Amino acid sequence: MNDKIHIDLLVNSERVKLDQLSEFKVGLKISCDGEESIPFDISDTKLFVNNEQCVVWDLTVQNGTITNLKILCGKPARIEWPLGKGLFSSSGNYRLKLKWFDLVREKEIVVEE
Repeated sequence: MNDKIHIDLLVNSERVKLDQLSEFKVGLKISCDGEESIPFDISDTKLFVNNEQCVVWDLTVQNGTITNLKILCGKPARIEWPLGKGLFSSSGNYRLKLKWFDLVREKEIVVEE
């Protein structure tokens, strides 16, 4: 793990209606400290939904065209995907947990009828 890299878990809303799941986006904001660009392999990230590893996330980040990034210092990278239908199957409260080695970021999401 690189201590110069900073990651935020992004969601476009913490409340979403069940019939609008196709509009729900989840992703990352990645930034770094220092003078030089830093390589970042997005496939090293894992997303958990209510403590279960999310296969939809794994397939998205491992099979995408942006698995290996160069993070330019002072220019954060934002990457988002419309994964609502793959993450949530019914209404309720969900906890999204993003892990990258020892780093953990969490968001609470409410899916409404």
